[in-house]
Amino acid sequence: MVEVGGKKRYRGREEVIFWSSWILSQQQQRLQRMASLHARKHSARAAHGLARSSVHTRASFGRPSTSRLGGHLRRENKSHSAVGSPLVMDPNSICRKSRRLVGKQRKICRNEPEIVEEVAKGARLALLECQYQFRDRRWNCTSKKRSISKVLKRDTRESAFLYAITAAGVVYAVTQACSLGGLLQCTCQNHARDMSTDGEWEWGGCGDNVEFGYQKSREFMDARRRKKRGRADVTTLIQLHNNEAGRRAVKKYMRQECKCHGLSGSCTLKTCWMKMPAFRDVGDRLKARFDGAAKVIISNDAKELLPEGETIKPPSKEDLVYSEESPNFCNRKRKVGSLGTKGRECDPNSMGVGGCDLLCCNRGHSKEQITVKENCKCRFMWCCEVQCETCTTVKTIHRSVPILADISQKGSHTPKGQPASSPNAPEYMDNNSSVLVSVAPGDTFYSLI
Repeated sequence: MVEVGGKKRYRGREEVIFWSSWILSQQQQRLQRMASLHARKHSARAAHGLARSSVHTRASFGRPSTSRLGGHLRRENKSHSAVGSPLVMDPNSICRKSRRLVGKQRKICRNEPEIVEEVAKGARLALLECQYQFRDRRWNCTSKKRSISKVLKRDTRESAFLYAITAAGVVYAVTQACSLGGLLQCTCQNHARDMSTDGEWEWGGCGDNVEFGYQKSREFMDARRRKKRGRADVTTLIQLHNNEAGRRAVKKYMRQECKCHGLSGSCTLKTCWMKMPAFRDVGDRLKARFDGAAKVIISNDAKELLPEGETIKPPSKEDLVYSEESPNFCNRKRKVGSLGTKGRECDPNSMGVGGCDLLCCNRGHSKEQITVKENCKCRFMWCCEVQCETCTTVKTIHRSVPILADISQKGSHTPKGQPASSPNAPEYMDNNSSVLVSVAPGDTFYSLI
């Protein structure tokens, strides 16, 4: 066992086989316990005559609920998450509902539990990158109150990015696990060594086996969306297209990394290998594709996607596509997964998407000053201590104000330059005017738009 990146990893083949078998046995035992409990509860219901009720719904500990209608069992799936979607980030949750798994998904869950763990890591990595890329936008990829599940129900730009970045995250996590020796099924990439070089360097080191990561991501993410008999609906074609665009954002941009060998730092011998791009670069690339995403419709034979406009160039395999326009995400609307922009920080000097004009949706923004204490002027003292001073700074924060329906009906207006009605009242500035409105507790800000 060795320690890589602060994590303990098993390098010996016997130890990896042992732990893989142990994980598989634990999952099998869990499924057996759940099945036994399910059978006992069903028997208890029948014994007490509860099964004769017209409608009776029962919980089944992580399985889809069932109800009895007219003597027939009807299975109800109340989960908003889908296997292979960006929502499922827990390896236990992915394989818990085994009846919902299809084809290669079921095979991976039963025979390769370590792959499932990497799939979950990739989903978490993708969500963090999504939140970074959209940190200054009205929709900031928040996972609060199941908003992502609502976003994924529509074929918008946002759902296109979510599917693409998740597929890319799975490729990245599985490939990285191969390079670190965490998976028995794969090793370093060696076929590049068969390629000729210019004589100044040679292939060596441990290259990233992106082909294996690409394959597993395709098997798991696309399993439930495979086209049947050559036909598919528009949602299936869009999701498969965006999944492939995300995988290509990793695979097509592999970079060459080299290391010099020799005495006194000389480069007598240089070995090179292929590495994946930084995941931040993958996110930046997909974010650019998001901004230029193409709106598409399905062809008459339901086999391909076509651009909505006749003069628009057909999307490439690396482009993101969508079929529904996005909501503005200004106000709270749970049906579409919008939590609104109330209380979000904005930059009053920016004319971009993070500026107060766009982020606040022309509702105006509040201005408040806060005092922040932080360490500064740190010095290293021999040996071995770091001493820092405490610096106090005053920062000005601008936040989006709520819509008029969210605030009370009392109000007071104070022109710019006059004293506020309350010494501690925050000032609210309308985006389209130079009027400052002082709002005391219980008062209302009225937009001048």
